[in-house]
This record gives sequence, C-alpha cells and structure tokens, in this order.
Amino acid sequence: MDEIRNANTNNIAGITSEKLIDDNFSQSSDNFNDFICAVSEIEKNTSWIKTKTSGLNVCSLPEKKESSTSDSIYLNLNTDEDVKIRKIALPSLYARAKISGAALSKISKADLAYILTCCLKTVPEDEEAQAVIVGNKISAVHSERYVRMDSTAIFQMADKTIKSLFPNAAFVAGGLNHEKSRAKYEINDTRLINAYHDSISIADRAIKPEVYVNTSNVGLSGADIYPCFRNGNVSFIIGNPLCVKHNGNASLEKFQENANMLYSLFQKCIKNFIRMKSIQIHYPANCFLNVAKRIGIPKKLAIKAFDDFKALVCSPFSNAHDVYIGLTQTLAYAKADGKTSGEISTLRENIARALTINWTDYDLPTIGWQYIDLSAA
Repeated sequence: MDEIRNANTNNIAGITSEKLIDDNFSQSSDNFNDFICAVSEIEKNTSWIKTKTSGLNVCSLPEKKESSTSDSIYLNLNTDEDVKIRKIALPSLYARAKISGAALSKISKADLAYILTCCLKTVPEDEEAQAVIVGNKISAVHSERYVRMDSTAIFQMADKTIKSLFPNAAFVAGGLNHEKSRAKYEINDTRLINAYHDSISIADRAIKPEVYVNTSNVGLSGADIYPCFRNGNVSFIIGNPLCVKHNGNASLEKFQENANMLYSLFQKCIKNFIRMKSIQIHYPANCFLNVAKRIGIPKKLAIKAFDDFKALVCSPFSNAHDVYIGLTQTLAYAKADGKTSGEISTLRENIARALTINWTDYDLPTIGWQYIDLSAA
C-alpha cells in the first residue's frame, strides 16, 4: 500500500477543529473529491493572524492533563489568551527570533520560552509576523514576507492541468496532516514510458512515471510538482521539482505556469536520468554506501537496501543510474518499518539529492561508514 493511503486514520470527510487539535492528525483518500473537501476543511479551520514580532511573548505552562507534570510552550499574540505552540512551529519561531542551534532542543521548556521572548524583543519594532493557527494551536509563525497560497486552488489547478497534459493520468491518492498536503497521480503516457524503456534494460521496464504535488502552509515546502518513477511499490524522484516558494513572487498564476511545463520537465528529467547510465562506477558497493551517508539516509535502512544491491550487481563495475535505483529501495524498507508518510516523503526528497552530486567524489576504494561487511560485495 502507498504511504499516502497508509496515513488514513478516519473517514477523510467531516474534519472538525476538535480533530485538528491532535498533533498527530492525518487523513487520506483515493477519491479526489473527498480529498479536496478535506483540504478545504483545513483551510476553513485555519486562521492567519498578523502581529508585531517584538510584541510576542512565549511562556511555559503545565500540560492540561492531570497525569502529566511536563510543560508546553504557549505564544501570546498580544492578546489576553495564550495559544499552544506545536512542535512543527518551532523552526519558524526560531527564525523570527533569529536564533538557532542544537542546544535549543535540549533545554527545558521554561528556559526555551524565556530565551525566545528575550530574543523576539530585539527584533525591529516595525517587523510583523504571521501566526498560523490550526485547531486552536499555532502551527507556524511566518515572517511578513511569507505569501499564503490557497491549497484547495493548488490541487484543483494541478488536477485539471495534469489530466489535460496526460489524458490517461489518474489520481491515485491524497493525504494531509499538519505538515503537508500531498496528491499522487499515475501518468500512463506511452510517450514518456517509451522514452525511458527504449534506453534501458528489460529488467527496468516495470518502471512507470508518476507525479507528486505537495504544498504546505507551515513552511515545509512550497507548491511543488515532482516528476517521479514507480518501481514496484516504491516511488522515487527523477529530477528537480517545479516549485513556487512562499515568497514575494508566489502566486497561483505562477503555480499554473509551472504546471503547464510538466510534460517538458518530464522529457528533460528522463534524458538526464538515462544519462546517469554513462557515469561508470568502479566501486559500486562503496559508492552506494558513501552516497547514502552523504544524502542522509539512516544507516539501518541503507544497510538493508545495500544487501539487495549487492545481490543485483553481478559485475565489479556499475553505473550511477543503477546505484541510484538501489538507493531508492530504502523507501520500501522505511515503509516496512512503519515510518510515517511525512518521514517517507522526507526520505524520498533526501534520496533525490543524489541526482545532482558528482558521483566520482563517492566512487572510492574506501567507505565513510565503519563496521560494514563488504566481503560479499
């Protein structure tokens, strides 16, 4: 089952503010109309509040549970009410306070609240912030330059354009949580399929094109369209996405322009992806592990996929295309380990970093990870 479908917790219809209070809220559907209704409900239950950044106050209060003695942090939006801050809002709040560092995740909530309040007061008085409140909790605190784009309109535009460019395209599933909303399409287009199949081996011909559309109101992505391939039960990215970032140039019109370029993007990405076959790899096992470490694949997942890769590579030589396909199999093991849809989405994007690396920098007689048995490689 696809990770978007696995995100399902309840019927996607009837989302209420009570459901949205849950930080682990997650919904999915394989019906486009139901998915759009859910995205619209999220929009209706989202408030955007502008306020002076320097006037923001952060406080630490006990959890409102009798059995809990832990604290949570709350933000006062220059009103009489303190609003609880979700964990996903902290990076944007750190950015408003102009602070960073690993220590922020290790100190107490009370100390964190104090530091944030002190630093927020140093921000210029004319600087504004935009607080995003979903389900009565703050999910992000953006700068005044952050441009909001309507998620419902994004997915409606994408659906219409994808089905116009690819008449046999089919909506597969849509999923949403507090971090992102995602939609996936199968692109049953013989032009793209043949462009790839004509240049690769028979073993790779099960690969088919797909499209992912992502957007987020909490700053974790822009309005992005990803060209992908599916190999078995694994979908992976084959090129840079068409992306509209939430900055001063963002608009639905810009997103529509990007969507219109999807077919030409696929053509370009497929050519570049096939070109990776011409990049010879002399130490495929070492290269696999070195690249996995470089792009941030967890070691445990990398080793599982590495065992599969060793079994498939019979020659002492390989190419960058084959190594990349091998790396994508970490997605299958991530699913088997019960990773969330968000975690899998992040892993998919991390793997895509390998599309732009200099492969010869990692094709070495040594590996960066220690204590890995290469005897069977």
